[in-house]
Amino acid sequence: MKTKHIKFRCTGSEKERIKGMAERSGVTLSEYCRQQCLTGRILASPKLSPAEVSYFRELKEHNNALARLANLIRNKDPQLLVAIAEYLEQSRQLYNRFF
Repeated sequence: MKTKHIKFRCTGSEKERIKGMAERSGVTLSEYCRQQCLTGRILASPKLSPAEVSYFRELKEHNNALARLANLIRNKDPQLLVAIAEYLEQSRQLYNRFF
């Protein structure tokens, strides 16, 4: 449970910049400052627009379809399987950045 306070002074423009970075990271100002102090990085994905969410859900569906295809051709052409596996890994990394 978070019960202690830490205060620091900054200019109005610095506060606005920090607040803007917190909003773009999708976390509260307190969480942003805490994570920045403790780890030096923020582990929050940026807020996505409804169109972006839709895009990444569609990307996930394509990823699943390619995985099924890879399973079907596993014994036919090993090089094709490697290429599809690399694509799937790149898609997973992209998807996991946001979800």
